Amino acid sequence: MDLYCVKEGVIAELTALEPRRDGQWEADVFVSPVPIHAKAGVCFPPLVLVVETGSGFILRAEVLEPGLTESVILGDAIIESARQHRQIPKIVAVRPGLDASLAPLAAMLGVRIVVRNGMDSLATAWRSLSEKMKKDLPGLDAA
Repeated sequence: MDLYCVKEGVIAELTALEPRRDGQWEADVFVSPVPIHAKAGVCFPPLVLVVETGSGFILRAEVLEPGLTESVILGDAIIESARQHRQIPKIVAVRPGLDASLAPLAAMLGVRIVVRNGMDSLATAWRSLSEKMKKDLPGLDAA
């Protein structure tokens, strides 16, 4: 199991923002539906998605460099979403297998991590984002 390590000072910086503590989020890592063309070849990088349960509001959608572990990707996305929106959710739902790696972060934030096989808000947001990316971005050239 890959534990998420919280960078020193991050939790203090986040709590200094006095974020509201409410809401439920759903988070997962996907494979980008659009390739990035690089010198080494074609790559389908990871894409992290964090949405608000119920409304489906996308809190964070980011294409990342390959090679990061899912726990790092999700942990960073949860922290950045909380920072950007000045909100720490009460619950974050993740797919099976990701809950244990996020347990230290959840304990530090006072968030409950729950495992859900079907996350409707996340699935709807992913379908919409994926379709838009396929339509608008036929492939990106890496600089």
